[in-house]
Amino acid sequence: MRIARVHAGAFGPLQGAALELAPGLTVIHGPNESGKSSWHAALYAGLCGLPRGRGSGNKKEVKQFTARHRPWDGGDWCVTVEVALDDGRCLEIHQDLDGKVDSRVTDRTTGRDLASDLIFEGAPDGSRLLDLDRRTFLSTVCVRQADIVGVLSGAEGLQEQLQRAAATGGRDANAEEAIRRIAEYRSDHVGLDRANSTKPLRAAMKAKAAAEDTLLAAVAVHDDYLGLVRRRDRAEHDARQAEQQLDAVEAAVAHHRLDDHLAEAPTVRHVADGDGPTVTELRQAADDLEATASPVDAALDEEVAGRGSAATGVWRRPAVVAAGTVALAAVLAAAGQVTAALVALVAAAALGGVAFVRRPDAAAEVRRVAQLEARLALQREVVAHATARREAAERRCAEWGLDGDPSVLRRVAYDFDAAAASQAVAAAWQRRTVELEAAVAAANARLGAEHRRDVRLEEDLDAQVERLDAEARGLRHQADLLAGQVADRERQLPSVAEAEEALADTERELARVRRLNADLTRAQRFLEAARDRVHRDIAPVLADAVTRRLPGITAGRYVDAIVDPATLEVHVHNTSGKLRQATLLSHGTTEQIYLLLRLAMAEHLVTTGESAPFILDDALVQTDSARAAAVLDLLHELSADRQVIVFSQEDDVLAWARTNLRPGRDTLVELSTGK
Repeated sequence: MRIARVHAGAFGPLQGAALELAPGLTVIHGPNESGKSSWHAALYAGLCGLPRGRGSGNKKEVKQFTARHRPWDGGDWCVTVEVALDDGRCLEIHQDLDGKVDSRVTDRTTGRDLASDLIFEGAPDGSRLLDLDRRTFLSTVCVRQADIVGVLSGAEGLQEQLQRAAATGGRDANAEEAIRRIAEYRSDHVGLDRANSTKPLRAAMKAKAAAEDTLLAAVAVHDDYLGLVRRRDRAEHDARQAEQQLDAVEAAVAHHRLDDHLAEAPTVRHVADGDGPTVTELRQAADDLEATASPVDAALDEEVAGRGSAATGVWRRPAVVAAGTVALAAVLAAAGQVTAALVALVAAAALGGVAFVRRPDAAAEVRRVAQLEARLALQREVVAHATARREAAERRCAEWGLDGDPSVLRRVAYDFDAAAASQAVAAAWQRRTVELEAAVAAANARLGAEHRRDVRLEEDLDAQVERLDAEARGLRHQADLLAGQVADRERQLPSVAEAEEALADTERELARVRRLNADLTRAQRFLEAARDRVHRDIAPVLADAVTRRLPGITAGRYVDAIVDPATLEVHVHNTSGKLRQATLLSHGTTEQIYLLLRLAMAEHLVTTGESAPFILDDALVQTDSARAAAVLDLLHELSADRQVIVFSQEDDVLAWARTNLRPGRDTLVELSTGK
């Protein structure tokens, strides 16, 4: 590829100017302020253009380039270059550097617009014809003023071209670019295992650790909940056992009382059938009771008082009276005292349900007191009842006009009392039977057939029932409290299954990131191995190209070179065989060595079959006259195969050009200030 012409519409100080370039060596000479650097920049911008769009190019460099080369006197900032390719095509590249919308690449033979084939970072880039880009173009074939050694700072960017140059596959064989992209992908999609990292690897590790903590906490809460459930179940079991024991005792008590009641049936039938004492016998019994009531009452009261204070317990007299009345009613009925038996049975039915509570250690004393009081109460009731019945019979006989005949009086009174007594006794006994049977049925229903058991009844049935009832209520209260705690805990209970699933998700994500990291590591190692093989291939080529020309431009002081393709550092051997780092030599020698390296890269980095031009801007400022002549001779020799363009202000260069350039193949352009 050769650049035939550059036209600057408006570029820095240039306005509507054109520069013709020879296919061989073109020397452009001029003093400072003559526009050499502007033409050099215009040539670069016309061929490569400027990047546009977000994320394209080095924004700082683009900003500096724009500030320096925007038209000084106004006008459209644009440059046009005409390019002749080695395959015979001629292209016109127009770069709209200001608006960047009117840039175009035209085939001058066919008129076709080829801009789309050369687009790079949003604008046409003619260096793509050489399989380069605008950044590597500056690092290799286009050398700006005092920037020869700058190839070292661009070594990383040149690795892509080094890979392509060494590989047979051209653009597809680009290990360095693949390594770079893998590194970028790893950074974005894996990251490093650092405490402050927010990338996927560290995030997945943190998520897994958090999920493990959540699961441990959920398991701990669940275990505590299960312990509470077990306590509730034990309390519920104990409460049910106590309630069943209470139900069993109450059922046994009900059966016991019903059995005792039914045992009275013969006496009740005897009384109900009307077999009983005569009125005379009743009156006699009443008289006898009245005669003996007072002394017996006093004696019993005295004994009850004494015994009651000694029997340290709490007892209720109605219950004692009822119990004693039932016992004495059977005795009186057996003796034929119908009316007295009626009174005793009725009193027992009325008072039988009253509770009796005492202390167990005072049982014998209390029973003794109860018997005495029951006997006294019964005697009093029999006397009162007999007296009342006698008076009632006399009144009725008087009302009926039978009071003159005592025998009639007695017969009427007896018949009346016997019938009434028979009916009352039967009715009272039946009512009590129904009540006791109902109590038995209710107790059996509460207990249930499957829980019926043999129980041992204590002497004091009521006290036994009350004690068991208190125990059952206490256990039931405890069970209800624990059940409430379990229900409240259930509403706040975390899901262990969900925590396990969340942990499994984080483990899968962490495993995925680690697999990705392992895959990227293997790929990177493979590509690095491939790159190292390429470096081993390209390094001798570059070193050989530098070595072949090294003695000529260093006056024979250095005869051999070694190039590190990874860093583009150059080491040279002197005539005594000592190895020197090129950047530690004199500034002029360093520039000459790296100028040779740039020439070598310009020769070997292009893989499209096109020859790359070589463009230098004041590259010989630090070179003495003899070595400058040697470099110019070398460049003139190279121009037979590729275009070489040299910008210089040195008079030695001008003198050499006037002497050595050949018209038609080479050209000399002399610039002056003000143009």
